[in-house]
Amino acid sequence: MNDTRRSTRIKRSKRSPTPEEEIFCSERGTNSTGLAVLPDELLLEILSYYPPLPHPTSRNNRVNAQAHIERRERLLALSRTCSNLRRFFRPYIWERIEVCEGMRVGNSVLAFGLKKDDKEFAIELVRQLEIVTIRDATLAQHVKIVNVDISTFSVHSVLLELGRCMALFDNLHTVRIELNLGYRGNNLAALRAFRKYTYPQIRNVIISKWIYPLLDSCPQVRTILQCGYDRDNVFERTLFDHLRNTPLLEVLDLDLLADEFEPLVKSCPLLREIAIASHYGGASVLVEQISKLDELKHLQSITLRTGEAGVLAWAKKHLLSIQNADKQEKIISISESWRQTAQYLPAPLPDQRNTIASYVERIKP
Repeated sequence: MNDTRRSTRIKRSKRSPTPEEEIFCSERGTNSTGLAVLPDELLLEILSYYPPLPHPTSRNNRVNAQAHIERRERLLALSRTCSNLRRFFRPYIWERIEVCEGMRVGNSVLAFGLKKDDKEFAIELVRQLEIVTIRDATLAQHVKIVNVDISTFSVHSVLLELGRCMALFDNLHTVRIELNLGYRGNNLAALRAFRKYTYPQIRNVIISKWIYPLLDSCPQVRTILQCGYDRDNVFERTLFDHLRNTPLLEVLDLDLLADEFEPLVKSCPLLREIAIASHYGGASVLVEQISKLDELKHLQSITLRTGEAGVLAWAKKHLLSIQNADKQEKIISISESWRQTAQYLPAPLPDQRNTIASYVERIKP
C-alpha cells in the first residue's frame, strides 16, 4: 500500500520513559549536591577520555555509530552522578542524532531487510528527536550532527518530523541522510519534508539521491557528498537543479552529467575539490567535457573515477596552471574498484631571492 495511505503513523511515545529520558526530564533521583566542587577544568579532563568521533562520511558509518552509542552511555552514567555533572555533560551527550544500520538499540542491532527492523529505525529516530525538541527543548541548541539511515517504514512521516526538527537545531553543521526506496521510488517525500524550511546553519551534506531536494534548503552549504550505491542517470539529470543555489560550495563528490560541467562553473565558482566519474562517454568525449572546468581557478584536489590517460593528463595540466598562480599543493586521486592512488603536486619552493634572509644577506656591508 502506498506509504501516504498507511494507517500506521509514527506517534509520540506514550510508554514509561527510560532511565535515560528520566534524567533529562526530571531532577528527581539526581544527587543535587555531590561533586559540585569539581571545577569545569577537571571535568574537561574527564571528558578528554571520551573524545568526539569523526564526522560522518559517504562510507559505511557502522563503526562510528556504535562507538557514539558507547560514548553516550558512558557520559550518561557520569551525568547521573549529580546535578553538576549533569549540567556539564548533557551538551556533549546530545551533540549527535544518530541512527545507523549496525547500531545497537536496546537488546537488538538495527538492520535493513525485515519489516520489524525497518520499524525500529523509525521509532529510534523519532525517539531521539522527541527527547531534544519536546521532552527537553533546551537540548536542541546542542545538536551539531545528524547521521541517520532512513528505512521505508512510514518514510513520509519520518522525513516530515526530521525536517521540522532540523530547523530547530541552530548549531547543526553536518547532515548525513541515507535512504533507499528501490527502483520505483521518487524524491517526493524529501521534497515535502524540506521545501518549507531553510537551513542556513548547515555546512556539510552527505545524502543519497532520494534526498537531493534537501540541497534547495541549504544555501550556505560548503561540502556535498553522495552516500549509497543507487546512482543512475535519471536522478543525476535532476541533480544540477538543486545545485543552482549553492554559490559557496567548495567540495563536490556527486556524479554530474557531462553537459552539466559548464553551468557548474558558473553556479559554483569557489569549488576546491571535485570528483569526476567515467560514465560520460569515450575518453575523447570525457576530456572534451571536463576541459570546460578550466574556469575553476580555486581547485586544490581532483578525484578521478577513471584511469583514462587523457583525463589524468588534463587534471595534472589544469592543477599545475592553478598552482603557478597560487603556489599551493595540489592532489590528484584515482579511485577505481581495484586501486586507490594519489599523485601529489607539491607547492613550489619560495624564490630564495625574495626571502627576508636573502635581503638581509644582500644589505650586509
